[in-house]
Amino acid sequence: MKKYFLSILFLALASSVFAQGSGQYAVQVAAFIERVPTSYFKELSGVYQTKDQNDIYRYYLGNFTSKSDAESALTTAKNAGY
Repeated sequence: MKKYFLSILFLALASSVFAQGSGQYAVQVAAFIERVPTSYFKELSGVYQTKDQNDIYRYYLGNFTSKSDAESALTTAKNAGY
C-alpha cells in the first residue's frame, strides 16, 4: 500500500473551519502534496477534494449552513484522527 506523506502546510492548517461565503462553512480535514483516494477518509462521509494554486490537494467536509454544524464536523474529524 502506498504511504502518504503530510506536507508542512498540512501541519499548520489541519482541521480548520472555513467560511465559504453565502452562509456556507467547510472543514478542512487534510492537505497533501499527492492526491489520495477519498477512501482514505473512510471514517468520514462527504469528503471532497480541491487543488489549490500551489498544487496542494485539500480535503474538506463541507457546505454546512451553520458554524456550529461545521464545528461539530470538525470535532468528529479530529476524533477520527484527522
